[in-house]
Amino acid sequence: MNKKQKKVLIRIIVAITLIILLKLLPIDGLLNGYLEFGLFMIPYLVIGYDILKKAGKGILNKQVFDENFLMAVATIGAIVLGDYVEGTAVMLFYQIGELFQSYAVGKSRRNISDLMDIRPDYANIEQDGKLEQVDPDEVEVGSIIVVQPGEKIPIDGVIVEGETTLNTSALTGESVPRNAKVGEEVISGCINITGVLRIQTTKEFGESTVSKILDMVENASSKKSRSENFISKFARIYTPAVCYGALALAVLPPLVRMIFMSASPEWGQWIYRALTFLVISCPCALVISIPLSFFAGIGGASKEGVLVKGSNYLEALAQTKYVVFDKTGTMTEGVFEVIGVHHNKQDAAKVLEYAAYAESFSNHPISKSLKNAYGKDIDQNRVSDVQEISGNGVIASIDECL
Repeated sequence: MNKKQKKVLIRIIVAITLIILLKLLPIDGLLNGYLEFGLFMIPYLVIGYDILKKAGKGILNKQVFDENFLMAVATIGAIVLGDYVEGTAVMLFYQIGELFQSYAVGKSRRNISDLMDIRPDYANIEQDGKLEQVDPDEVEVGSIIVVQPGEKIPIDGVIVEGETTLNTSALTGESVPRNAKVGEEVISGCINITGVLRIQTTKEFGESTVSKILDMVENASSKKSRSENFISKFARIYTPAVCYGALALAVLPPLVRMIFMSASPEWGQWIYRALTFLVISCPCALVISIPLSFFAGIGGASKEGVLVKGSNYLEALAQTKYVVFDKTGTMTEGVFEVIGVHHNKQDAAKVLEYAAYAESFSNHPISKSLKNAYGKDIDQNRVSDVQEISGNGVIASIDECL
């Protein structure tokens, strides 16, 4: 839980404790009910002051019909009718529901953030022969930044000095490292594996690849599904209708009783029924449930390592019959292991030794598996004339023999 959620939880516990204590105390009818009213207002304001504040702001901003307004009207009405416990309890249960909702949303956000942990914390700027760490937002276009082995590239740019191998799996899902040299463009979010790079930035941090990806993830909920769009339109009609319906229920039956039936209007009873109708018809659960379900779905997928760009895509997935995957980095982790050596003319151990030496300068996943299988220190002085043929393998001279 975050600090805000903990504060709400403490308020809930305090309100429950006060309600129980007030129910146990013999305060009924004291000072014609004024003392009882004053005492019950304490837990009511403890648990509901923020809802009343939001309802007041909504009225001032001419956005009256929302759940805060409904809760305020229903609970204040109950208190005016003398049902102090019910008025406080309705506000209490509403806050408990809001706490569960907030916790679910926060958990989904954390899952998404964990999946997209690619935001660089700093950028290295060289000043007076020393590297100084600065906020990536402060780096201007055209600046030279230094990226050391193991660091994330903070901003998109072009390599002006150095060669390296880049881990791009966080952005592309491709586990095979990418070689990069002077003159090539590199994007933020990649991890520099081997050499020191000097990069001239071509974009501001806010326009870099990593920023756009993070923005897309953070605004995933803005890409609404048809179900969410429908429920949003429905809420704009339903909420005012509930309020006007409650008002009609409070006013019309008593008037009919007085005018046409010559009976007692029973205002208190009908107002009580109107407030009950208002509470049970509150659209909070209905309006919140659909977008919250989609957001929780996006968060749940993120926990399993799957990024869904919006609820409209999640809804489309429900109709999916066939899925085509890029296997490496998606279905598999791109981690290889040598399970056997087969050769007709050479000793298997010797073949493995030659293979490990030939691959000693490469960071390809297959190269790493060969070196791990060999399991001994490699003297790279024995290796010369190394050529890496993309898509085919490596040629090298070992002990001056091809």
